[in-house]
Amino acid sequence: MKKLLIVMILLSLGRVWWEADVKSRAEALLPKPKKDNFYEKQKKAYQQLLKRLDKHYTAGGKAFLKTIADHTRYPTRAVKNCITGTIKARVEVNYQGKIKFWILQDIGYGTVAAVREAVLKTEGQWKELPFGHSPRSFELQVTFNLYEHPKVREGHVFISSSTLNTQCPHTVNHP
Repeated sequence: MKKLLIVMILLSLGRVWWEADVKSRAEALLPKPKKDNFYEKQKKAYQQLLKRLDKHYTAGGKAFLKTIADHTRYPTRAVKNCITGTIKARVEVNYQGKIKFWILQDIGYGTVAAVREAVLKTEGQWKELPFGHSPRSFELQVTFNLYEHPKVREGHVFISSSTLNTQCPHTVNHP
């Protein structure tokens, strides 16, 4: 009886060891989940944008983004319709400091006109390039949000209308 008990214990220990070994082998075969580097990539892109703007904008990159934030107003139509989202635009500055503006992503309701107006206010504040140099261009992201957000994504100009006491039963989010 004692021998049978010892054999049973040894077999159960062997099975536990075998199952653990099989499980670890199976886990080794499964692909490892990738880290979400979204915020790291965004921070790196922001640093590159600031470097590029520092080279070409007379007051520097942070001053450019502050100018855009200060001169962009949340359009009334967008507030009334509870529209939030991010506008992406390509800005190109030629050797004379003249600006061209293309919309890559739009959320509508007058938000593009508000951003375009703010960007055009920076015209004339760009460092001139020698004649014939190719224009410098960069991507600008402006986020419109109806409420203050505790964590503003780096690399975005953030426009908020929380001071307008907007009451939205539903908020329409655009990417």
